Amino acid sequence: MIPFDLSYHRPDSVEEAVATYRRLERDGRRPLYYGGGTEIITMARLGQVRTGAGVDLKGVPECGIVERRNGSLLLGAGLTLAEVCERGGWAPLADAAGRVADHTSRCKITLGGNLAGQIPYREAVLPLLLVDTVAVVAGEPGLRRERLADVFRATLRLPPGDFLAQLEVPLHEADGPHFAVKRTRLDWVDYPLMTVVGVRAGGRARIAFSGLCGYPFRDAAMERDLNAGRIQDAIGHIPGPVADDLHGSADYRRHVLAGVLQDALEVLRA
Repeated sequence: MIPFDLSYHRPDSVEEAVATYRRLERDGRRPLYYGGGTEIITMARLGQVRTGAGVDLKGVPECGIVERRNGSLLLGAGLTLAEVCERGGWAPLADAAGRVADHTSRCKITLGGNLAGQIPYREAVLPLLLVDTVAVVAGEPGLRRERLADVFRATLRLPPGDFLAQLEVPLHEADGPHFAVKRTRLDWVDYPLMTVVGVRAGGRARIAFSGLCGYPFRDAAMERDLNAGRIQDAIGHIPGPVADDLHGSADYRRHVLAGVLQDALEVLRA
């Protein structure tokens, strides 16, 4: 049970969604956009988030789209992770999304919600960081296109009142095999020790990580060393403190990572 009252709003267009959010914000309602709502509901029950209004994006047509255009894949941010796996048509993203939580949860968690959520893993973003993905952002006066790399830095960073409507993935960039693995301490549906996703593009391995640090990342220095076969040097370039928690110590994560990277390079060089 959520321990506070909130109003529910379900706009049916981008313009109505943005206008509704801004009106509620002016009224002091502290609105939140949501798609699946799983994280918001959980955090509200724990007292970690509080809002006076929810703006449901599931009725916005642009957020539910799956289309191929000129070699790119256009995915609505309102698609559930289960829909991304079943309808998305890009194996690296399907493999990454398919390792988030369990099937019941994936039928509710949305692609945009995973990227924008406060839980730090955000595993669905990993393959999107490996190509020049375009974020289609809704705001005033409408939709605009930005490089995902410019709006996702550790987490999704958008101006208040804007929301992620779509992602445009250039499929032609990833021209070789891909690799995706999730390592956990106990059960595969547990939070990850690490999730690693890689693709081969232009004859080189591109690899992104979640669970190692407090945010998902792709790092140029690590990729340079990995493409030269220097796995330990790559591990030395992890761009932040390695997580050290109940799921696994920092040293244990580094140990597991060495084996994962060896497996990744064998696949990506095939």
